[in-house]
Amino acid sequence: KEAYVTYANEIKHKNLGVLNETLEKYGAVSSECAFEMAQGLYRRTGCDVAICTTGIAGPTGGSKNKPVGLIYIAVKYHDKIVIREFKLNPSLDRRVMKYNFSELAIKTAIELLDE
Repeated sequence: KEAYVTYANEIKHKNLGVLNETLEKYGAVSSECAFEMAQGLYRRTGCDVAICTTGIAGPTGGSKNKPVGLIYIAVKYHDKIVIREFKLNPSLDRRVMKYNFSELAIKTAIELLDE
């Protein structure tokens, strides 16, 4: 039904209801943020399946604790929610990284729906 691109924290908060406290304490690239993104997307759109990703596709933006290639995926289906963390090769091209992120998100959704 709907899709959101929420790079900025203020948009994660405004459009998906991610708490400012979550963003301040854990950061945008965190399992906590991914969880709240999926909850918010599910609630606000009335969709059957909410799929959210938050990560660092590079080539810059990474840190020691959150390197390029880190991604959190959250998928919500009715009363079930699954969150996965992946760490991809940081030397991948940004375009390839984003493709891999989306492929992992779809696979995560399929796994949840198959349960």
